[in-house]
Amino acid sequence: MPLEFEKFLEAVSRKSEKTAITYGSAIRLWARTLSQDYPDKALELARTDPYSHLDGWAKHCYKTGKTPKTTRTYFGAVKSYMEFGDIELAPSKLKKVVRYLPNNSAVSVDAIPTHEQIRKILIHGDLKSKTVTTVLLSSGMRLGEICTLKVGSVDFNRTPVRAYLNARNTKSGKSRAVYISDEASGFLKEWLGERIKNPDLYIFSQDGGKTPEDTKTIYSMFRRRLIRAGLLFRLDPNSSTNAFHPHSTRKYFFSRCIGAGIDRGIVESWMGHRYHLDTSYLRMSEEDIAREYLKAVSSLTFLSGNGQGETKEEVSRLKEENKLLKEKVTVYEQKLSKYEHKQDQHGEEIIQLSQNYAGLQKEFEKLRKIAHQVKVAVPKN
Repeated sequence: MPLEFEKFLEAVSRKSEKTAITYGSAIRLWARTLSQDYPDKALELARTDPYSHLDGWAKHCYKTGKTPKTTRTYFGAVKSYMEFGDIELAPSKLKKVVRYLPNNSAVSVDAIPTHEQIRKILIHGDLKSKTVTTVLLSSGMRLGEICTLKVGSVDFNRTPVRAYLNARNTKSGKSRAVYISDEASGFLKEWLGERIKNPDLYIFSQDGGKTPEDTKTIYSMFRRRLIRAGLLFRLDPNSSTNAFHPHSTRKYFFSRCIGAGIDRGIVESWMGHRYHLDTSYLRMSEEDIAREYLKAVSSLTFLSGNGQGETKEEVSRLKEENKLLKEKVTVYEQKLSKYEHKQDQHGEEIIQLSQNYAGLQKEFEKLRKIAHQVKVAVPKN
């Protein structure tokens, strides 16, 4: 890799490794559109007229179907690379190009999955997908954040279980703690097995924990589970994304926590959003904040315990139905016992009749022989 490009990505990664990856992909694509194998060669070409190159790059992103958000991100990547390469961009001239970038509006239509739809996804999943999905749903983490989790990042000894996110791996560039449901931590322990003893291993990895799992791999896994559950579809044919995707788990987490009565500022902080926090939150202890999380945990649990989003009334109803079923089973068992007893009695009677019949056959045989003897002994007239 050419030196200037390598230096640029290293500098960007100091602030955000995820941004460095995105910028790297965008700049390589830009270089290819100029028929250059290396980004530094494209950079040299752009020195003659950087504004026309930026404008051409924006047009390419638009014509190839990039979303407005992606177009702006890719434009920003190349612009930053030019500035890093000592190409001076006059604000007045740059403004003429930026002015015509597409508005940063959403063109995708998605949805928040229901509790039952999530259960369906989980039922069709293996242990790894169950672990990833329940951790995402119960913590509000981003896909990129869960991929960088190490075993030592999770404190299984706290209630609820906590995961600590390093500032280098978060979108906001700030570290934070999130909570995980008992159900998710149970799947997580089972997934880790003996690896739980090594705090330096990445939880999700393709090489035994040495390097983190790629987000694309997790995304593809989630997509396969949606297909198996029959939930891969688009709400709008013009939408750039499916109705459900990994980011839907964050939307579900947010809606359930707000629905449970947790202050929005607290929920936003768990999700890593910049949001004005009420001063009362700043005075809350860690234990108080953990208790706030427990308000929503029943809605963030799907396959275990009372983790089906059931209300107390629903649980009572199920218990009553179970009691009635047991009573019916007892009645059936009693009837079956009586029937078997009658069968035993009838069996004894049949055996006795069979024995009597055999005795009668013997007597009949004797009488037949006597009758024959009498017939032989009596002379014919």
